[in-house]
Amino acid sequence: MSASHMIDSVKYNLGQLKDRREVFDTSKFQKKVYGAFKDKVCMKSHEFAAFQKRLFEEKKREKKRTRRVLIFTIIATLLLIVLFLIGWHTIDFHLLEPKAPYAFLHLEESSKTFSRMLAS
Repeated sequence: MSASHMIDSVKYNLGQLKDRREVFDTSKFQKKVYGAFKDKVCMKSHEFAAFQKRLFEEKKREKKRTRRVLIFTIIATLLLIVLFLIGWHTIDFHLLEPKAPYAFLHLEESSKTFSRMLAS
């Protein structure tokens, strides 16, 4: 890369720095003015009580569901961990290695036996 290219890139970078905006520049945001909240729905006291009761029931149902999902997740996770720890010693990892000398010994013996069966 020549010196002129380097000088051009430095000039370009300096030009970009001048035009940079701050991330939290508040001048570009405008405040939105909303009116006061007006409740247009008029409920009688018994309707409001029924509405609150329904809301409490929904919250209660949601809490139960969340609790069930959490307990199921914890149990499933613990079960997987226990099964992994129990099964760790039963897996023969040498069968997964491609250079294991005895990994395919059983396959070779079975193919010889099969060829003997065909020959006889």
